[in-house]
Amino acid sequence: KKILQVPPSSYMTYNFKTNDSYVNCYYDIDNITIDNDLKFSMCTEKINQLLTSSIEKRLISDRPIGCLLSGGLDSSLVASILSRLMEGSNKKLKTFSVGFKDSEDLKYAKKVAKYLKTDHYELILEYDEVIRRIPEVIKKIESYDITTIRARVGMYMLSEHICKNN
Repeated sequence: KKILQVPPSSYMTYNFKTNDSYVNCYYDIDNITIDNDLKFSMCTEKINQLLTSSIEKRLISDRPIGCLLSGGLDSSLVASILSRLMEGSNKKLKTFSVGFKDSEDLKYAKKVAKYLKTDHYELILEYDEVIRRIPEVIKKIESYDITTIRARVGMYMLSEHICKNN
């Protein structure tokens, strides 16, 4: 009857004998110490290296490489690094965007895709279809959190579209 969400950066321990549960926080950003001697350029270089190597690990595939692209900073950065890593190969990066007609995401994703010369695809959503699919998404993601559902419906429909058409 009582279903609770475990907070971010935490895990729950449940004792079946005593029927007790405990939430344990394993990460707290407020307790991070910063070495002030580190140079900004060293930090940015390390972030670039870690992000690039993380993306590079995921390039091993016998299937075409795809990237979800919203046109925002995060997905544009990932697509850019992917594009650079794929230069010289016989593979072309596929990018996929989702949104309602005239959405900002589609507009900026298209600009990024054009700049990176990716094989770009868009899924234009219809309001009625999105509303109709909400119960299905709630069941799949097992959450009634409004923000989570709002963010997931389009991604769910785009992932489904990619699976059927690519």
